[in-house]
Amino acid sequence: MRRKKIAFLNLPLVPEAEISLFSGISRFTRENESWEFVFNCEAYPAAIKLLEKIQWDGAIVRITDRRTREHIKRLKKPVVNVSSWIEEAHIPTVRREERLSGAAAAQHLLAKGVTRFGFIRRRGDAWFHSERYQGFVETLQRARFRCDVYQQKEPLKEKKEMQRFQSWVKSLRPPLGLFLSDDVGAQNVIDVCHDVGLLIPRDIALIGSMNQPDVVYHTDPPLTCVNPDEETVGYVAAKLLRRLMQGEQVDPHPINIPPLPVIERESTQIVGIDDEVIRRAVEFVLSKFTHP
Repeated sequence: MRRKKIAFLNLPLVPEAEISLFSGISRFTRENESWEFVFNCEAYPAAIKLLEKIQWDGAIVRITDRRTREHIKRLKKPVVNVSSWIEEAHIPTVRREERLSGAAAAQHLLAKGVTRFGFIRRRGDAWFHSERYQGFVETLQRARFRCDVYQQKEPLKEKKEMQRFQSWVKSLRPPLGLFLSDDVGAQNVIDVCHDVGLLIPRDIALIGSMNQPDVVYHTDPPLTCVNPDEETVGYVAAKLLRRLMQGEQVDPHPINIPPLPVIERESTQIVGIDDEVIRRAVEFVLSKFTHP
């Protein structure tokens, strides 16, 4: 029997996320199918035109804008979307459960004993930013806490944006739990906090949302992160694609994959006590209790 030819389009630009996604796809093919992977490219117009011309039986794609969505729909072939950039892809979708990611971040910070919280929302209109925010804020509201929000408008390297961000950080009162809607730029956030006299994790417990290895191990201190289950996204997407290629009708609603447990690193090792003298005393004891 002829092997099915599978194409990819616009899969993650972050190498580690791409590897995790492919790990899930590969695991499914080892267990169930023998597929031939024939195409993998970013979703620029020439690549989409090429995809229209080559022979393939099914595709796994990331739809990050309406233009790509319309192109993919016109192909009228079995396709599965694995992105949460837009809320309605209008094709079968397997994606991260972004609202649960926000909830997981809030629960981690609440467990640290902090009672003040902030959220940094990256610029752009990606739907997943809103979902992470909603999950974070709703979890805090149920615990009767509020959240200060910073909406980034330009890259932090821009002078006016940096000044605006510094003013916001100065208004924060430690100890505080701070959630990033995206890991990119985490070190810039850490640097600004330090510049205004707020240290991480002494004053601010900082948590990211994607657990990108190229970010979390290169921040100082290393970044605690929500851990999205990209491998399961890939596995379930491959399973759904096989059903589509077999001519099955599938549920049009997206399949949402919950995150794995938060991976704690140094950036959230905070002591959530309001009294600064007592807090620093406790931190000192915790850092020295193994010494004579």
